[in-house]
Amino acid sequence: MNLPNLKNPELYQGLYVFDFGERVAVGYTAEEIEVLLASPEHRGGRAFKIHHASAEGQLSLRGLSRMDVGVREEMIFYRRAAAAARADYEALKKSAMLNAPPVPLHWHLAHDPELDVADFTLLLYAAEATDRMGRWLESIGFAGGDLVEAGPGILDSCKHAGATEHEKIAIAPDARYHSRPAAEVLATVHKPIQRELSAP
Repeated sequence: MNLPNLKNPELYQGLYVFDFGERVAVGYTAEEIEVLLASPEHRGGRAFKIHHASAEGQLSLRGLSRMDVGVREEMIFYRRAAAAARADYEALKKSAMLNAPPVPLHWHLAHDPELDVADFTLLLYAAEATDRMGRWLESIGFAGGDLVEAGPGILDSCKHAGATEHEKIAIAPDARYHSRPAAEVLATVHKPIQRELSAP
């Protein structure tokens, strides 16, 4: 695979490469990869996540299966007191405003009277970004929850149990991960570098 030369290659870590067969393009977001694979023209292509990128230009790629695309994961921080759950929620919101998460992040503050630990903050994000989410939570020093649970399908379980959503917000991620409209993604497939990234 012949990849284009990138300026500031280390900034592309966490983004994606798409192999169209006759050419390769670098710098897609996960949502943009979903657009390409859903397109009849490009559904035969192959996607790779830039797992690691060095300033010297060495890229470590990980193949992305179609099963990985579009899968969502949840992380729940349970609290025994509503006030503590509220504090978790507010701490996350404040941190996200100061240090943007690496992926579109939705969270809920909820109460489910059928649970032993009834109050919780729930995070919802793309499953492929689990490693980046872990690093982000570590970087902001967040250690909420008396009990923490993570994995796919937890949100549905909570809904079935009768969870009451009190608040829901979505924080825009780092600008590198802002996805473009589908029409723009499809119109620019000829570009070998989808995003020109520069250090602040």
